[in-house]
Amino acid sequence: GPGRFALIVYALCVHNKKLLNDKPLMAAFDLMVKYRKDIGDKDTYTRALTLMGINEYLRAFETEAPREKIFRRRAEGLRILAKTLAQKLLDSFHPTGWGYPKRIYNFSTTQYAVLGLYAAARAGAVGPKDKKFQWVARQVTKLYLEKYFLSLF
Repeated sequence: GPGRFALIVYALCVHNKKLLNDKPLMAAFDLMVKYRKDIGDKDTYTRALTLMGINEYLRAFETEAPREKIFRRRAEGLRILAKTLAQKLLDSFHPTGWGYPKRIYNFSTTQYAVLGLYAAARAGAVGPKDKKFQWVARQVTKLYLEKYFLSLF
């Protein structure tokens, strides 16, 4: 499904030195843009992994080919998708974190959501001036660092 697809794309991005020259990988990003609604409707893992892959693409784009039209067009579509996915992650936050559809909140899902939001922030899809982003960041810090992590000591 889309979650496995996003994980594969992200992994390939991280380990690919010439990302923009990899035609199958570029086709995968085009599919992300084409099926953005389907990706946006998926779970936290899929949204987060997609954001992580998008961030890798945008970083490569900005350093390797910022003036090339085909890469610029794809980057614009991916930025729009990143904003949508980041907003959906923010909107799906619960005061105890992120979880599965039956409201089982857990560290793993929350960790992926935080990594996805970090990638979204690096990609410029969400930023420190976004009030919901600030609120969620404070809640996650309070919940996981103060309540759980520090209670281990």
